[in-house]
Amino acid sequence: MDYDKTAIPEAYDRGRQMQPGVMALWLDEMASILPRRPERIVDLGCGTGRLSAGLANGYAAQVIGVDPSEKMLREAQAKDLGPDVSFRRGSAETITVESGWADLVFMSMVFHHIDDRETAAAECMRVLAPGGCVAIRNATREQAASVPFNGWFEGFEAVYEARMPALAEITAPFEAAGFRLIGRRVIDQPTHPDWTTFVARTAQRADSLLIRLPDAAFEAGMARLRAANRPGPVHDRVDLVVLQTPA
Repeated sequence: MDYDKTAIPEAYDRGRQMQPGVMALWLDEMASILPRRPERIVDLGCGTGRLSAGLANGYAAQVIGVDPSEKMLREAQAKDLGPDVSFRRGSAETITVESGWADLVFMSMVFHHIDDRETAAAECMRVLAPGGCVAIRNATREQAASVPFNGWFEGFEAVYEARMPALAEITAPFEAAGFRLIGRRVIDQPTHPDWTTFVARTAQRADSLLIRLPDAAFEAGMARLRAANRPGPVHDRVDLVVLQTPA
């Protein structure tokens, strides 16, 4: 998806805000798999940079965020994220970082946007130092039943099935490029503290799947969400896949 042709960048942080503690949860899960603490990280598909500072602070690392969208990078660069975070325009197929620089390439909800996965895997191999890792945080077809939007928007399930990868589709291009799978987890994460917040954030339509629905289907789904009132926080389940380059 070309985010520069949408209004998603301006609404992204409002619609995709992480719950307190969720970033720490992901950092801890990755740290339990990674062979060493990463000191130099490429946040590939960084978008508005919403996770870049968390990576830098959580691992005491230098982070370069890379994204193809000018609008997303404009939002990221407007933030004061400290001296250890910088941003560059690039893509998964052309990572604008020198060879061997990174200890970790981190991708959050990015894999399903990559057109040439084999080239992307080769680029990750190029920018990683020997023994470096790629960590992929992504929705998968295996976790479709946990997606909070399912059942509320006509046509959403079909869009999800068509766009989201199966786990094997994530690992295959990286293993073909010479990576070795060293860890895989399914993380149950709270996405919204309550139903009212879920509805308000969903209304921002800051999601690449919701934006693909016809406007009428989206508005009808929002009406159903507003008429409902479910108790407790809203959760979903997301895959974490970590692969390592040869040492």
